[in-house]
Amino acid sequence: MVELPEELRTGAVSGYVWSRSPRAAHAIALAVARFIDPAFQWLTVREDPGRPSEEESWVHHLLPAVRILPPVAPNDLHSPNPVSRETVSALLRVEADESERTALDHYLLLPPALQELLDSGRSREGVRAVVVANTERIRRLYPTDAGHMRPFAEVFSQHGLSMISTALPPPYEGRYAFDLVLRVDLDSSDWRKGRLVVEKGHASRGFTTGATLDLGELPWYIAAGDWIAQTELTR
Repeated sequence: MVELPEELRTGAVSGYVWSRSPRAAHAIALAVARFIDPAFQWLTVREDPGRPSEEESWVHHLLPAVRILPPVAPNDLHSPNPVSRETVSALLRVEADESERTALDHYLLLPPALQELLDSGRSREGVRAVVVANTERIRRLYPTDAGHMRPFAEVFSQHGLSMISTALPPPYEGRYAFDLVLRVDLDSSDWRKGRLVVEKGHASRGFTTGATLDLGELPWYIAAGDWIAQTELTR
């Protein structure tokens, strides 16, 4: 049995979970976020504003409404009035480096609900967490390399917020900007059978970079998957 690293609870981190199976990726993200923060929140990125994503049905069964942020679609992340470099410069310290400018630029493109979540700061003790699901739908809006993506990922941790995102293939090179990168490979349609590959991890035993873990040996993943499955029985 391999448990989640305790370090995830001691400081805000960014995480990227990807898989050909949306359900498996969402179950991993759900488990990690709940481990970090039992009161974690959820934000779904929809493909189309008027069409709910598949996972939204069970998310609304599992979480109270106050912990579910309004869903967004790719067009919601386009600023109708782009912020000029002069305005960005005016909002930063004179000595601010390019990473701070990039971080602010990304912040201004976030949907209002996520901006408000960041702005709430450390309103309670401990690390807060949010899952941002289906980020492959907005991938084209962000840098493709880790170096340029890093300032965006750091916006969340700087506000004491752990952000766990999920995505489908193809592989996104910018994922290595995140502190934790996990890939779920299923052997079949059974979400319990497969492997969790730690593409980038922690120094914790069993969760180091390059580790390959049997999904059946991850009690926290099985518990999250069962939690989701229970909602399907009650619908």
